[in-house]
Amino acid sequence: MKGHHLEELKEIEMTPHPIADLPSGPPGRSGWPWTAARVSSFPARMPEGSLWPSISIVTPSFNQGPFLEETIRSILLQGYPHLEYIVIDGGSTDETPDVLKKYEAWLTYWVSEPDQGQAAAINKGLRRATGQIVAFLNSDDTYQPDTLATVAGAFMSQPRLRWLCGRCAYVDEHGKELSIQQPKIPRSPAEWILRPLGLVDYAFPQPAVFLRNEFRLELGPFREDYAYCFDHDYWLRALLTGHGPSALDYHLANFRVHPGSKTGSLTHGFQAEDLAIADRYSDRLRSRERKQLLRFRGLLQTMAIVTDCAALAETQGAKAARRKLWGKVRENPALLSYRAVWGAFRRWYGIHPEAGPA
Repeated sequence: MKGHHLEELKEIEMTPHPIADLPSGPPGRSGWPWTAARVSSFPARMPEGSLWPSISIVTPSFNQGPFLEETIRSILLQGYPHLEYIVIDGGSTDETPDVLKKYEAWLTYWVSEPDQGQAAAINKGLRRATGQIVAFLNSDDTYQPDTLATVAGAFMSQPRLRWLCGRCAYVDEHGKELSIQQPKIPRSPAEWILRPLGLVDYAFPQPAVFLRNEFRLELGPFREDYAYCFDHDYWLRALLTGHGPSALDYHLANFRVHPGSKTGSLTHGFQAEDLAIADRYSDRLRSRERKQLLRFRGLLQTMAIVTDCAALAETQGAKAARRKLWGKVRENPALLSYRAVWGAFRRWYGIHPEAGPA
């Protein structure tokens, strides 16, 4: 295990390693955050004269070495005067340890050891966080220039604000912008619960979310039994307190989509956990909304059955697939209320289910 805790937050301003002395990035890289540093004249105080609030950023990391240095630089080169930056790595076997050692003089704390997954790593880092404002940024995502100053200003100007969410760009593995996600704030927790059904369209782009630390402590840790949607559960818990976020009209962060990312490769995992969260909080829904949720779950199960039958048809022939589909219908006649089942009988086998298995 490698662990480094360099200075307490109150001493960070006096570190002997100025941000201006950060090592250079890899050859051939240019622009933010490689050659476009923005830290030479960061004011010691906010425009109205108050001290900048302290901010803690946690980066969970595991084998994202090709992107980690860009993430780190996008945080450090903010030049923010009261920054606490914590990196929790799950024992990466790629170039991650070398990147962390390269920047360790500028990190408040870092560790590289096996852990129980992304949510556990974030919780581990947040337990060390002492900043007034907190956030987590994954090891393949980045902040835009001036993000921390903008966020600090928003919180200081709105004393009652508990959390906020800004705009976030989706970028490819080379940093090319693919689209921009605007924060879309639901009017109630129920609308967020129903989001997986596709009946409503709401989003809190995770890299662009920041919370007051006192609110984070009130909410408690992220659920570590969710591998994909622990943040979706967290935003719901935040909404259930009655405190919605402020939608900040500012491009704060970039979410990287690439073959090695969980979001890019395991959509079914996200869908299953989103539905589990919806089921867990279904008592918050009205009767009509609960029926919609049950109908949607039934549709997903039906599509899985039809897909399995299609695969069976390719390997064992139409007769075997037809018998399996008919068996599923006999076990659960409600399947006949879904068009996918009728379509399968008609398209694949040219029969109606009333005919029974041939």
